[in-house]
Amino acid sequence: PWEGEGVALAYALGRGGRAGQYAALVRGVGQGSLSRWTRLTFRAAADAPMRVSVQVRDPRSGARWGRSVVVDPRPQNLLVGFADMAALGEAPVPIPLGDIDSLLFVVDTTNTPTGRRGTLWIDDLRLERTAAR
Repeated sequence: PWEGEGVALAYALGRGGRAGQYAALVRGVGQGSLSRWTRLTFRAAADAPMRVSVQVRDPRSGARWGRSVVVDPRPQNLLVGFADMAALGEAPVPIPLGDIDSLLFVVDTTNTPTGRRGTLWIDDLRLERTAAR
């Protein structure tokens, strides 16, 4: 998905008090396809330093798991292991990777102030498998 193809998210979180404002890049991965992989790697940059939540979602239950990463203006390679993701809300652990249908890159008011505008770039997204120890 997106391998060799860059995408940009120009976002503007609503002003005022926190009320669930968010913006997200979402990439479908085909249900069942993540069960072969242990991590994802990607290149990221942003117009200003920021923290982004990298998430996976189960379409049937709506459960999500995620891990945040720091993204800077200078492009950098990042790695997120699925085993390093934490349950968001009432999601079961471990992640049922065979049920996951989407990868998400989320900018929200957990890590970003309301009213903030900016751009996030994601490129060279790859699913990888590490050798068992």
